[in-house]
Amino acid sequence: LKSECILCKVCKAVVDQNSKHCLECNKCIQGFDHHCEWLNTCIGSRNIDRFFLFVLALNLECLFSLTLGFTLWGQSFNNLNLVLMVMKGIKFLLVLRLLGYHIYLRKF
Repeated sequence: LKSECILCKVCKAVVDQNSKHCLECNKCIQGFDHHCEWLNTCIGSRNIDRFFLFVLALNLECLFSLTLGFTLWGQSFNNLNLVLMVMKGIKFLLVLRLLGYHIYLRKF
């Protein structure tokens, strides 16, 4: 089933009914979800799966970095390593929360 086309009130383009105009990118995005400030791009129905995989990969990178940091921490303990580990831990928790939120959105 093809959705009905409408005229965007902002850019006057003919778009699908489930499209929304992004003021950051100044274009209409099909199945608009949000504009990602970190990637400087819109997330919509065409790239939401790739965005989810990106967030998952980011979590794996954070986990790997944290694990490697703990492994190397025993070899050379100093204040700088302690600060780096705390920062890596905070980053991991924030990115894990983002992943959890997107898993929740996919489920419900």
